[in-house]
Amino acid sequence: MFVTFDPNGLDNQVMRRFFLFALLILSLGTMAALALDSIEQKAQTIDKKLIAPCCWTATLDQHFSEVSEEMKGEIRDRLVKGESEEQILKHFEDKYGERVLSEPKASGFNLTVWIFPILALGFGGFLLSRVLRKTPKTVEEVTNTMTMQTTSPEQDAKYKAMIDQELYRKS
Repeated sequence: MFVTFDPNGLDNQVMRRFFLFALLILSLGTMAALALDSIEQKAQTIDKKLIAPCCWTATLDQHFSEVSEEMKGEIRDRLVKGESEEQILKHFEDKYGERVLSEPKASGFNLTVWIFPILALGFGGFLLSRVLRKTPKTVEEVTNTMTMQTTSPEQDAKYKAMIDQELYRKS
């Protein structure tokens, strides 16, 4: 007994439904994996923006203490629930204070953290330009400054005698 396959029969409809169902399952699985991957990427971004409150020395993505692992789990749970990055950061800031943020907000006194480096670079550039303007520019000027005598030969002899006396003095 051989089973025959009728392309226009009932078996064809069953096969079509099976393939459509398999395609649906695969596409749902792919979409779920992409959604989880997207959530994980967002979570890792947030992990880099928060400091672990157990020691305040490293961001969550670099820290593996119990508290930081709990915070990482809470971040992922909140992302799954649909909260935005700003909402999550605000939650942790309310819970632990502004210190938990790895980058200070650019407002109030914290503006100095953002503005000071720019001002320091500008001031350093200004000082450098002033120093470069005052330095001798020609070879002749450099040679003259290197060979200038600041003391007389008599003073030089006096200083050499004092150095010799200090070096060769017997204690």
